[in-house]
Amino acid sequence: MAQSSEAAQAESFIERFAAFIQRRRKALIFSGVFLFLVLTALVVNLEIKKRTLESSALRLEALEKDYNAWITAHDAAEKPEAEADAAEKASSQAEAVVREAQAVTAEYGDTFAAQKALDIQADIAYRTQDLEKAAEIWTSLAGRYPSSYLAPIALLNAASSWEDAEKPEKAAENLNLILERHSTDFPDIPLVIFSLGRLAEKAQTPEDAKNFYTRLINEYPGSSWTKYAHDRIITLGK
Repeated sequence: MAQSSEAAQAESFIERFAAFIQRRRKALIFSGVFLFLVLTALVVNLEIKKRTLESSALRLEALEKDYNAWITAHDAAEKPEAEADAAEKASSQAEAVVREAQAVTAEYGDTFAAQKALDIQADIAYRTQDLEKAAEIWTSLAGRYPSSYLAPIALLNAASSWEDAEKPEKAAENLNLILERHSTDFPDIPLVIFSLGRLAEKAQTPEDAKNFYTRLINEYPGSSWTKYAHDRIITLGK
Protein backbone atom coordinates (compact mmCIF):
# COMPACT_ATOMS: atom_id res chain seq x y z
CA MET A 1 0.00 0.00 0.00
CA ALA A 2 2.83 2.39 0.84
CA GLN A 3 4.44 1.77 -2.53
CA SER A 4 1.12 2.37 -4.30
CA SER A 5 0.71 5.66 -2.41
CA GLU A 6 4.21 6.81 -3.32
CA ALA A 7 3.65 5.88 -6.96
CA ALA A 8 0.40 7.82 -6.97
CA GLN A 9 2.08 10.85 -5.43
CA ALA A 10 4.89 10.68 -8.00
CA GLU A 11 2.38 10.39 -10.83
CA SER A 12 0.42 13.32 -9.39
CA PHE A 13 3.56 15.45 -9.18
CA ILE A 14 4.48 14.64 -12.79
CA GLU A 15 1.00 15.56 -13.94
CA ARG A 16 1.09 18.86 -12.00
CA PHE A 17 4.55 19.66 -13.36
CA ALA A 18 3.42 18.89 -16.91
CA ALA A 19 0.39 21.10 -16.41
CA PHE A 20 2.62 23.88 -15.07
CA ILE A 21 4.84 23.64 -18.13
CA GLN A 22 1.83 23.59 -20.42
CA ARG A 23 0.29 26.69 -18.85
CA ARG A 24 3.52 28.65 -18.92
CA ARG A 25 5.13 27.33 -22.07
CA LYS A 26 4.97 30.70 -23.85
CA ALA A 27 6.65 32.48 -20.94
CA LEU A 28 9.29 29.78 -20.67
CA ILE A 29 9.96 29.87 -24.41
CA PHE A 30 10.25 33.67 -24.25
CA SER A 31 12.61 33.44 -21.27
CA GLY A 32 14.76 30.89 -23.06
CA VAL A 33 14.94 33.01 -26.20
CA PHE A 34 15.72 36.13 -24.13
CA LEU A 35 18.51 34.33 -22.25
CA PHE A 36 19.93 33.07 -25.53
CA LEU A 37 19.92 36.58 -26.98
CA VAL A 38 21.59 38.01 -23.87
CA LEU A 39 24.33 35.39 -23.93
CA THR A 40 24.82 35.89 -27.66
CA ALA A 41 25.13 39.65 -27.16
CA LEU A 42 27.70 39.13 -24.41
CA VAL A 43 29.76 36.79 -26.57
CA VAL A 44 29.61 39.20 -29.51
CA ASN A 45 30.56 42.13 -27.28
CA LEU A 46 33.54 40.25 -25.85
CA GLU A 47 34.67 39.30 -29.33
CA ILE A 48 34.38 42.91 -30.51
CA LYS A 49 36.40 44.12 -27.53
CA LYS A 50 39.04 41.47 -28.17
CA ARG A 51 39.35 42.43 -31.82
CA THR A 52 39.42 46.13 -30.91
CA LEU A 53 42.27 45.57 -28.45
CA GLU A 54 44.20 43.52 -30.97
CA SER A 55 43.67 46.09 -33.70
CA SER A 56 44.58 49.01 -31.43
CA ALA A 57 47.76 47.24 -30.28
CA LEU A 58 48.87 46.79 -33.89
CA ARG A 59 48.12 50.44 -34.71
CA LEU A 60 50.02 51.59 -31.63
CA GLU A 61 53.00 49.42 -32.51
CA ALA A 62 53.19 50.99 -35.97
CA LEU A 63 52.63 54.47 -34.53
CA GLU A 64 55.45 54.09 -32.00
CA LYS A 65 57.78 52.88 -34.75
CA ASP A 66 57.08 56.02 -36.80
CA TYR A 67 57.31 58.19 -33.69
CA ASN A 68 60.74 56.81 -32.78
CA ALA A 69 61.88 57.30 -36.37
CA TRP A 70 60.75 60.93 -36.14
CA ILE A 71 62.70 61.45 -32.90
CA THR A 72 65.85 60.23 -34.65
CA ALA A 73 65.21 62.52 -37.62
CA HIS A 74 64.33 65.46 -35.37
CA ASP A 75 67.49 65.09 -33.29
CA ALA A 76 69.63 64.69 -36.40
CA ALA A 77 68.10 67.82 -37.96
CA GLU A 78 69.19 69.90 -34.98
CA LYS A 79 72.86 69.03 -35.39
CA PRO A 80 75.13 71.61 -37.08
CA GLU A 81 76.17 69.15 -39.79
CA ALA A 82 72.56 68.33 -40.74
CA GLU A 83 71.51 68.60 -44.38
CA ALA A 84 69.69 71.74 -45.44
CA ASP A 85 66.32 70.03 -45.85
CA ALA A 86 66.61 67.81 -42.77
CA ALA A 87 64.43 70.06 -40.63
CA GLU A 88 61.73 70.20 -43.29
CA LYS A 89 61.73 66.42 -43.64
CA ALA A 90 61.51 65.98 -39.88
CA SER A 91 58.63 68.45 -39.77
CA SER A 92 56.75 66.46 -42.43
CA GLN A 93 57.34 63.28 -40.47
CA ALA A 94 56.00 64.92 -37.32
CA GLU A 95 52.82 65.99 -39.10
CA ALA A 96 52.25 62.45 -40.35
CA VAL A 97 52.82 60.94 -36.90
CA VAL A 98 50.47 63.45 -35.27
CA ARG A 99 47.74 62.72 -37.82
CA GLU A 100 47.99 59.01 -37.15
CA ALA A 101 48.09 59.57 -33.38
CA GLN A 102 44.92 61.66 -33.62
CA ALA A 103 43.25 58.92 -35.67
CA VAL A 104 44.21 56.27 -33.11
CA THR A 105 42.85 58.41 -30.28
CA ALA A 106 39.58 58.94 -32.16
CA GLU A 107 39.10 55.30 -33.19
CA TYR A 108 40.17 53.58 -29.97
CA GLY A 109 38.99 55.99 -27.31
CA ASP A 110 38.84 53.60 -24.36
CA THR A 111 42.06 51.70 -24.97
CA PHE A 112 45.66 52.10 -23.85
CA ALA A 113 46.55 52.79 -27.48
CA ALA A 114 44.43 55.95 -27.39
CA GLN A 115 46.11 57.08 -24.17
CA LYS A 116 49.59 56.50 -25.57
CA ALA A 117 48.65 58.24 -28.81
CA LEU A 118 47.76 61.36 -26.83
CA ASP A 119 51.06 61.12 -24.97
CA ILE A 120 52.90 60.95 -28.30
CA GLN A 121 51.07 64.04 -29.58
CA ALA A 122 52.04 65.95 -26.45
CA ASP A 123 55.67 64.85 -26.62
CA ILE A 124 55.98 65.93 -30.24
CA ALA A 125 54.56 69.32 -29.32
CA TYR A 126 57.01 69.58 -26.43
CA ARG A 127 60.05 68.59 -28.49
CA THR A 128 59.11 71.13 -31.17
CA GLN A 129 58.77 73.84 -28.49
CA ASP A 130 54.99 74.18 -28.73
CA LEU A 131 55.02 74.11 -24.94
CA GLU A 132 51.50 75.32 -24.18
CA LYS A 133 49.97 72.86 -26.64
CA ALA A 134 52.00 70.06 -25.07
CA ALA A 135 50.79 71.03 -21.59
CA GLU A 136 47.17 71.16 -22.74
CA ILE A 137 47.33 67.72 -24.38
CA TRP A 138 48.95 66.13 -21.33
CA THR A 139 46.38 67.76 -19.04
CA SER A 140 43.62 66.48 -21.33
CA LEU A 141 45.06 62.96 -21.17
CA ALA A 142 45.00 63.03 -17.36
CA GLY A 143 41.43 64.31 -17.30
CA ARG A 144 40.16 61.86 -19.88
CA TYR A 145 41.82 58.81 -18.33
CA PRO A 146 42.08 59.60 -14.59
CA SER A 147 42.60 55.96 -13.56
CA SER A 148 45.41 55.34 -16.05
CA TYR A 149 48.96 55.01 -14.76
CA LEU A 150 49.82 57.64 -17.38
CA ALA A 151 47.57 60.25 -15.72
CA PRO A 152 49.94 61.50 -12.98
CA ILE A 153 52.90 61.27 -15.36
CA ALA A 154 50.99 63.40 -17.86
CA LEU A 155 50.20 65.99 -15.20
CA LEU A 156 53.86 66.10 -14.18
CA ASN A 157 54.89 66.56 -17.81
CA ALA A 158 52.26 69.27 -18.20
CA ALA A 159 53.65 71.07 -15.15
CA SER A 160 57.14 70.95 -16.66
CA SER A 161 55.79 72.31 -19.95
CA TRP A 162 53.99 75.19 -18.24
CA GLU A 163 57.11 76.06 -16.28
CA ASP A 164 59.22 76.03 -19.45
CA ALA A 165 56.58 78.29 -21.01
CA GLU A 166 57.14 80.67 -18.06
CA LYS A 167 53.71 80.06 -16.59
CA PRO A 168 54.60 78.77 -13.11
CA GLU A 169 51.09 79.29 -11.73
CA LYS A 170 49.73 76.78 -14.24
CA ALA A 171 52.58 74.43 -13.41
CA ALA A 172 51.58 74.60 -9.74
CA GLU A 173 47.96 73.86 -10.66
CA ASN A 174 48.99 70.61 -12.34
CA LEU A 175 51.24 69.61 -9.47
CA ASN A 176 48.43 70.19 -6.99
CA LEU A 177 46.14 68.06 -9.14
CA ILE A 178 48.60 65.20 -8.74
CA LEU A 179 48.45 65.58 -4.96
CA GLU A 180 44.64 65.68 -5.03
CA ARG A 181 44.14 62.71 -7.34
CA HIS A 182 47.20 60.48 -7.03
CA SER A 183 48.77 60.98 -3.61
CA THR A 184 48.41 57.26 -2.81
CA ASP A 185 49.28 55.69 -6.16
CA PHE A 186 52.08 57.79 -7.67
CA PRO A 187 55.63 56.96 -6.54
CA ASP A 188 57.01 60.41 -7.44
CA ILE A 189 54.93 62.38 -4.93
CA PRO A 190 58.12 63.54 -3.13
CA LEU A 191 59.29 65.13 -6.40
CA VAL A 192 55.89 66.79 -6.79
CA ILE A 193 56.05 68.32 -3.29
CA PHE A 194 59.64 69.47 -3.81
CA SER A 195 58.66 71.05 -7.13
CA LEU A 196 55.85 72.96 -5.43
CA GLY A 197 58.37 74.24 -2.91
CA ARG A 198 60.71 75.31 -5.69
CA LEU A 199 57.90 77.12 -7.50
CA ALA A 200 56.94 78.85 -4.25
CA GLU A 201 60.51 80.11 -3.98
CA LYS A 202 60.32 81.47 -7.52
CA ALA A 203 57.06 83.18 -6.62
CA GLN A 204 58.84 84.92 -3.72
CA THR A 205 56.76 83.15 -1.09
CA PRO A 206 59.46 81.58 1.10
CA GLU A 207 57.08 80.56 3.89
CA ASP A 208 55.02 78.52 1.46
CA ALA A 209 58.22 76.98 0.16
CA LYS A 210 59.31 76.04 3.69
CA ASN A 211 55.90 74.46 4.32
CA PHE A 212 56.25 72.24 1.26
CA TYR A 213 59.80 71.26 2.15
CA THR A 214 58.78 70.51 5.75
CA ARG A 215 55.89 68.40 4.53
CA LEU A 216 58.27 66.46 2.30
CA ILE A 217 60.65 65.84 5.20
CA ASN A 218 57.87 64.73 7.56
CA GLU A 219 55.89 62.56 5.16
CA TYR A 220 58.72 61.06 3.10
CA PRO A 221 61.83 60.93 5.31
CA GLY A 222 63.35 58.14 3.21
CA SER A 223 63.05 59.92 -0.12
CA SER A 224 66.13 61.08 -1.99
CA TRP A 225 64.39 64.47 -2.35
CA THR A 226 64.35 64.94 1.43
CA LYS A 227 68.03 65.91 1.50
CA TYR A 228 67.39 68.66 -1.03
CA ALA A 229 64.44 69.84 1.04
CA HIS A 230 66.71 70.13 4.10
CA ASP A 231 69.22 72.10 2.04
CA ARG A 232 66.56 74.49 0.76
CA ILE A 233 65.21 75.15 4.26
CA ILE A 234 68.73 75.97 5.43
CA THR A 235 69.26 78.29 2.46
CA LEU A 236 65.93 80.05 3.02
CA GLY A 237 66.79 80.51 6.69
CA LYS A 238 69.92 82.47 5.90
